[in-house]
Amino acid sequence: MRRRPFQMSLRQRCWLYLAFAITVGSGATWAIIWHFLREDPDMAQPVENTLLKVHLAGALILLVAVGAALPKHASKSWQAKLNRPASALFIGSILGAVVTGYGILAFVWETRVMHFTHIALGVAMTVLLPLHILIGRHLEKKRIAARHRGE
Repeated sequence: MRRRPFQMSLRQRCWLYLAFAITVGSGATWAIIWHFLREDPDMAQPVENTLLKVHLAGALILLVAVGAALPKHASKSWQAKLNRPASALFIGSILGAVVTGYGILAFVWETRVMHFTHIALGVAMTVLLPLHILIGRHLEKKRIAARHRGE
């Protein structure tokens, strides 16, 4: 089966989706434990520390996977003026998550605003990645249909 012109390879998609799932899954699990399941608010559970380590490792792999997608997938799609709004929102949310994640690590929870902004960006990315994919596929189908009508 032939790939669409701007579609990433299967290997690249697997790395990206796996890293995304690990990052979002560990972050969401940690946030649920931290905000809703703690018995003592001042006492971190060992599983929380493990989840944060998994979250950080997943985030680093995700950054590498997104960086690998930039030369072929993102830049060529951007030059062709395809799916720009969803792409910009997704890349912007990743950059925001990187900045807030670094801020959380560097300033050790000094501000709750950064903490909640990081969580909000994680939730936004969870919506934006599938939205980006669905919009891209829809636009590709429209382009193919228009090409067939024109012939």
